[in-house]
Amino acid sequence: GGLFNIGAEGQFYMGALAGAWLGFALPESLPAIVHLPITLIGSALIGALWGGIAGFLKATRGAHEVITTIMLNWIAIWVGQFLFGLGGPLQNEAQPDIPISETVVAGAKLPVFWGEADFQGASIGIFIALAMAIVVWAVLKYTPMGYEARAVGFNPSASQAGGISVQSTIIKSLCISGALAGLAGAAEVMGVYGRLFD
Repeated sequence: GGLFNIGAEGQFYMGALAGAWLGFALPESLPAIVHLPITLIGSALIGALWGGIAGFLKATRGAHEVITTIMLNWIAIWVGQFLFGLGGPLQNEAQPDIPISETVVAGAKLPVFWGEADFQGASIGIFIALAMAIVVWAVLKYTPMGYEARAVGFNPSASQAGGISVQSTIIKSLCISGALAGLAGAAEVMGVYGRLFD
């Protein structure tokens, strides 16, 4: 869409926050086949929302996405420090001197396909990333939404004259980018560390 999403770090962090919280807050009795999708989708939605804020500001007010996404990075960091930092409402109660979340429950851990379990091996997060890369490529190449994003990226004025909503495309592009970053954040928490560190 001709945009620069410098805020992937903040969207990643918000996805990690959601992944950590959904990973330990949902009932431990939930089977992994339910818990994993809820956590991954929830994290992607939070990342999309975080990216969508910058998209909305760009589409409606003309605020440059580089500036707004950098500012949103810092807001995400401070939200995380408030929630999971020392004395925060979601900090691990068993470790009051360490700014860390609870460990995600077994049903929210991404399965390990190589190496040892308990976050010592390679998780299926790599396959999720590869699948998302293929999905993004296919969407950009073969769908009307992908055509609109490419057209707006090349020439917003001509796209608008051709009937493409530039504002809608900007918001969708940053929401999708945020969703992918949020999904990556969840995969980091659920497959690599098992918890969120400040």
